This record gives sequence, structure tokens and C-alpha cells, in this order.
Amino acid sequence: MLLIVACRDCDRVARFLASDVAHFVDPARSLEDLPFRCRACGERNCAVEARDYDLDRRPKIIVWRPTRLW
Repeated sequence: MLLIVACRDCDRVARFLASDVAHFVDPARSLEDLPFRCRACGERNCAVEARDYDLDRRPKIIVWRPTRLW
């Protein structure tokens, strides 16, 4: 499953694997409550959409991996 995160202010789009994001946040949390911040403009006004990822017909996309820096 992919999470597609789109900034409502600057229209930047990023894609994440849901399994990667689940390591950092509670999996029972609703999609709109996930703490995403736009890298381009710094705003937290992001729309989050979940989509199936078809392994047989993989589109050419970039999938970001979340990391926690201390």
C-alpha cells in the first residue's frame, strides 16, 4: 500500500510505503492525522491518500523512506 501525500499549499507530491510509515506512527491513526510536513514550503497542510501498489505493473515513481534523525 502506498501513501500519497500532497501539499495543499504548493502542490508538491511525495509517496511513501505504508509499512515504512507504520514504524514511526501508530498504525491505528487516521490518515489525515499523520504528521507530514511539506519539504518545499514547510507547511503541515497536507492531504494523504492510500492506494494499492500493484506489484505486477509497477509504475515509475519515486518512493521516499521516512527516517528519524536525532
